[in-house]
Amino acid sequence: MGTHPAYLESNTVDTTPCLTFKVASEDWEFEQIFRLNYTTFVEEIPQHPPNPTGILADRFHDENTYFVCLQGDRLLGMVSVRDKRPFSLDQKLEDLNSYLPPGRCVCEIRHLVVEPKHRNGRIMQGLLTILARHCVRHGYDMAIISGNVRQRRLYE
Repeated sequence: MGTHPAYLESNTVDTTPCLTFKVASEDWEFEQIFRLNYTTFVEEIPQHPPNPTGILADRFHDENTYFVCLQGDRLLGMVSVRDKRPFSLDQKLEDLNSYLPPGRCVCEIRHLVVEPKHRNGRIMQGLLTILARHCVRHGYDMAIISGNVRQRRLYE
């Protein structure tokens, strides 16, 4: 598996087999990331047109750091982060800088996705925990994210 697992403690009894939270590093993990991107951003939230491959690689793939939740060798959720401009929000908001306080070290969170049948909070909590640790280690003091307005409560 991975070299960067994060263990999360819980006071509740959980019958879910062991989950691993880590930085994606294996080819098979990236293949599943691209498939989950397709399922989410083509089929569920139609932001991109369908294609015959069933694969959707992010345009910023080479700049992203991906954090994944695995159950064995199966991807259940992911989130990515990057700190290089332009951010995707630079193309969605005119003068993004006017929304950002000066002097901040900003990163962009992308592709916060959990398989629908696993959207019970535990996977999201683990992904956000490993993401937060990474952001603190890298000195980011502000994060931006674009999302679906139907999920506004989640982002807040």
